[in-house]
Amino acid sequence: MFVMNYHFWQSEFGGDPNILNKTFILNGKPTTLVGIMPSRFNAFRANFWLPMSDGRSDASVMGRLKPGVNVQAAGADLDAIAHRYQKANPGGPFPLPEKFAIVPQTLLDSLIGGFKKTIYGLLAAVLLLLLIACGNVANLLLARATARDREMAMRSTLGASRARLIQQLFTESFVLAAVASITGCALAYFSLKIVVALIPAGTLPEETLIHMNAPVLLLALGITLLTTILCGLAPALHTMRGDLQPRLTGSGKGVGTTFRHGKLRASLVIGEVALSIVLLIGAGLVMRSFLLLTHVDLGFDPQNVLYFRLSLPKAYNTDVDVTREKKNVLTRQILDRLRDLPGVISVSESIEEPPLQDEWSDTIIPGKTHTERWQTTLESVSEGYFQMLGVPLIRGRLFSEDDVSAARQVMVVNQAFVRHYFPNEDPLGRQVKMDVLDRTFLDAPHDTYFEIIGVVRDYKTRNFDNPAWEALPQAFIPYSVQGYSWRTYMARMARTALDPALLLRTVGQDGSEGV
Repeated sequence: MFVMNYHFWQSEFGGDPNILNKTFILNGKPTTLVGIMPSRFNAFRANFWLPMSDGRSDASVMGRLKPGVNVQAAGADLDAIAHRYQKANPGGPFPLPEKFAIVPQTLLDSLIGGFKKTIYGLLAAVLLLLLIACGNVANLLLARATARDREMAMRSTLGASRARLIQQLFTESFVLAAVASITGCALAYFSLKIVVALIPAGTLPEETLIHMNAPVLLLALGITLLTTILCGLAPALHTMRGDLQPRLTGSGKGVGTTFRHGKLRASLVIGEVALSIVLLIGAGLVMRSFLLLTHVDLGFDPQNVLYFRLSLPKAYNTDVDVTREKKNVLTRQILDRLRDLPGVISVSESIEEPPLQDEWSDTIIPGKTHTERWQTTLESVSEGYFQMLGVPLIRGRLFSEDDVSAARQVMVVNQAFVRHYFPNEDPLGRQVKMDVLDRTFLDAPHDTYFEIIGVVRDYKTRNFDNPAWEALPQAFIPYSVQGYSWRTYMARMARTALDPALLLRTVGQDGSEGV
């Protein structure tokens, strides 16, 4: 049985409710459709969800916490379980390192964690802008209150109490604030629709729903009440101070009151200017960071590069008759067909799209001893990988089509690899063993050394455990050397002569047709 994505149901079946409980062929097996998920549920952007029953080693573990249990407590329990497993299975099929720690993370943080800092920065900027606006409004109300000295004195003489006058001034402030709040909410409602429409597709998870809701409106009303008190309190108190007689008769010209009001207005202006400078400095730093990010040297050229994955049938992994050689033939056919598409300049295959790297391997170099752990990010690629990304060759040569077709045990490394393992030495021709390929469940050459044939320029990368971007030691081997499960969903990339988005549908329809 399986569950279908709502959008896939709408686009492919026109929202037909009669397809429920019908049988479809998935991965070569009859499978019954038992449900359609809501429109906002798009976990991992999958079209179908099936029960997990094959014991995959790369599965993610998720769970809903009981009420009152926090993430840290759950992480401590998982850490204890993982360490017990490590002690009980030191040489098991999925060995854990001697020293490790379980770091839990909420699903929300994993999806939009990178946006939290941005949102907090925007919130700080909005609060500064609010303080500036409050100071400006308070200054205007104070100037208006100064002009109404005689009016307030007359009202007091006619019997109005000070509390009644303060109430009147606050009521006027509340009316002004209410009109501003209604106008602001209306502008926010329509502006939000424009902003959401401008957000590029894929920037936020599809489950994200950005709209105005009741808590937001209540918070806006609360801030309105607070700012009304802040803006109206000082003018109201200053209006009630001093002797009423000079203000009523006009004698003395209200010098004392005017002086006091002038000092307060000057203080407000100074505060506004100071906050404005802080806001401008922050905006300048953000703009500077934005400009630097748009001109940062990644080490490769990402312009006009189309990236996608092809999901192959499950039997492609499990069928013993599908040998590594057959997988290599299929991969070559896919790449050749993609290369023949109009507008495609060059194509390539890799495990992960650059600059992300996820697979690390202990590195063994004959004749070299070391005390620290030597780790290298390992990537399986086709012969056109470096040319397609525009990564220049520093020394030696790159992979040829013969290298990949014959699954030769050759390797290309980056400059960081040379700096870490071959300082002041010539790395060409040296032998390197990648320990990760010795895992028993991998269809890869075990206890095999690769010959370094070339050195390419560094490009900054990171893995999922370390968010810092840096030039890490990298090694590249031909994709044909290994034939394990990653081959079913390795990334295909193509450099195009026009907008890559225009070719996406063509690639989906024609790229794997007939393969």
